[in-house]
Amino acid sequence: MRKGILSRGIVVLVLTPIIMMSFVGSAYPLWYKEFYVQGTVTTGTWQGACVEVSKTLNGSFTDPYTGKELTTPTNLIHIGTGSSPKVINGSTDDLLGLVGEDPLCPVTPEEFPSLFQLIIIVKNCGETTLTNVQVSDRIGPGIGPKNASEGLIWTNVTNPSGFTKYFFTWLIGTLGPGDSVRLVIWLATEKNPAGAYEPTSGDEGDWQYLEVNGDMDHKTGARVDAYALDHALTAVTSNITLRITDDGTPGNRIGVISSPVLPFTTSATAHYPP
Repeated sequence: MRKGILSRGIVVLVLTPIIMMSFVGSAYPLWYKEFYVQGTVTTGTWQGACVEVSKTLNGSFTDPYTGKELTTPTNLIHIGTGSSPKVINGSTDDLLGLVGEDPLCPVTPEEFPSLFQLIIIVKNCGETTLTNVQVSDRIGPGIGPKNASEGLIWTNVTNPSGFTKYFFTWLIGTLGPGDSVRLVIWLATEKNPAGAYEPTSGDEGDWQYLEVNGDMDHKTGARVDAYALDHALTAVTSNITLRITDDGTPGNRIGVISSPVLPFTTSATAHYPP
C-alpha cells in the first residue's frame, strides 16, 4: 500500500515542476531533451526575433617609422607635424640610408597616415526573418574612410574648425534566421586643420583622444535597425575611441595606442519578445 502511495508521490513530484515551469515561461532541461517557450534564449538562439551588431577595430597597419603598410598590426602610430623631411645638420649618413639615426644628423620625419581596419558584422540571432535591416555609424574626426565595401551611403560634415566627420548608412535589407553579413572599412588618419596628423600636434609627452568610430560624447557607436513580428528592433554598440600617448622618445613623432588594446570589439543585441 505504501509502495503505491510512494509511486504516486513520485509522479506528483516530477510533474509538478513541469506544470509550474510551463506557467513561468522558461526553458529547462529534462533528462533527455529540452522544452522551449517563445522568447527564451536556449542553445544560443532567441526563440523569436533577434538582431546582433558587432564592430571590431584593428591596427595600426602602418610602420610608424617608414610609412610602409604592415601585415601584422602595431600599437605604435605616426604623429607627423606636416613638415617635409630634410637634413638639418649635414652628415654622410644620409648616403648610407642612416639619416636620423645619428643624433648629430637629426631630420624631420616624413609625414604619412596610419591605417586601421574596421569590421562590422550583423547577425540574425533569432528564428524569424528580419526585414529592413540597416546600420548607421560615424567615423572621425581625425580619421576617415580609405576604402569600404560597396552599398554604403556617405554624408560628410565639416565643422567651422575644419574637422570632418563621415556618416554612413549600410542598407542590408533581409536577413534569414542564422544569417550574417560583414562590412570591412579601411581607415586612414587625417591631418587636422593645423596641418598635423591626429591625435597630437606635438611630441613631448602629449596625449589626446582619437574618435575612430561613433560618438565619444554620448558613448554610442554602430546602430542597427530591423523589423520583425510587427515590431521594430534597435541595438547600439559603444563607440571606439583611442587614447594616444607619447612613446617617450623626444622628437621621433611616434605615439603609443595605450587604450583600448587592439583588436577591440564592441557589440549589442535587440530581441522580441523581450
